[in-house]
Amino acid sequence: MIVVLTGTGPPFRRLLEAMAAYARSHPDEPVWAQHGQASLPEGLSGAAFLPRVELLSRVGEASVVVTHAGSGSLLDCADTGHVPVVVPRLERHSEIVNDHQLDLARELEREQRAILVEDVRDLEAAILKCRSLGRRKHEAPSARLLASVARDASELVPRSRARWFWRISRPLTAWVPIQEAPRER
Repeated sequence: MIVVLTGTGPPFRRLLEAMAAYARSHPDEPVWAQHGQASLPEGLSGAAFLPRVELLSRVGEASVVVTHAGSGSLLDCADTGHVPVVVPRLERHSEIVNDHQLDLARELEREQRAILVEDVRDLEAAILKCRSLGRRKHEAPSARLLASVARDASELVPRSRARWFWRISRPLTAWVPIQEAPRER
């Protein structure tokens, strides 16, 4: 089964419609979507939101995970050994305020931790590639990837609260070491 994650943000219709088209052309392959605030397109099964334990169970059982480039979803994929197909929300489609998801997805692809799809017409090829890779053991991230995650977080959290954000997020991001931020003078 393919599991699709859209996160908890605004509706991600571009991804859902592309996956519904994929499901229609592959009727023997079930596609389940966590669709958030968007309506569920015909051809997909799914739920708007699930308790975390249930969502992680679905991700763990999936043969392929197709996800937006939200840090939480990407960490869940890494924790379950998936090399996800990543379709970042894009500013040019008014899906997000800037392209921080694209930046993070490019960094993950560079480290062979994700398969980036910028154009949903490439989803089928990406899903095939994902299947050929299989699952992986958890590996420590590079300094470059950690810097990208830090940039991603700093764009979402005002600078004065960034240190606080990382301290409370540490249990959720176990593979991201806490580094003391330089003290402001």
